[in-house]
Amino acid sequence: MDSPHQRIYTKSDALRWLTDTAKGLNYLHTRSPCIIHRDIKPENIMLTSPDTRTSTAKITDFGLHCLVERRRGFADDIYELTGNTGSLMYMAPEVFRMEPYNEKVDVFSFGINFWELFNSSLMIARITNMGEARGFGPLTRLGAPPL
Repeated sequence: MDSPHQRIYTKSDALRWLTDTAKGLNYLHTRSPCIIHRDIKPENIMLTSPDTRTSTAKITDFGLHCLVERRRGFADDIYELTGNTGSLMYMAPEVFRMEPYNEKVDVFSFGINFWELFNSSLMIARITNMGEARGFGPLTRLGAPPL
């Protein structure tokens, strides 16, 4: 059997899986308390079936999640969550810099997944550890379109 990385999928399949993932993140982020996954990456998004035409994407591995209470009327609260939590290649800048953050870090990671799925390549240069990343300064983006 072919590995999942060798399977052929259409842009329609990819869009469906990304929509499934976005709906999952919306569900997590609108709960009370808000659930921040903190490790959205391809390895934590599983398909329900090997048949790409009928599979649904599901968010898995909640080992790094946290629950935060949102203050009434403060949708963009920045929580006192700090630390390098998650996978370096999908980590939001504020997490990397050990600054306070909110659920938008999951959206940042989702965006990298989106880019990689549609471009069939890694967006960020392969950096294997935090010390190596800090030595290089800002993470290097590969092939990112101009803003």
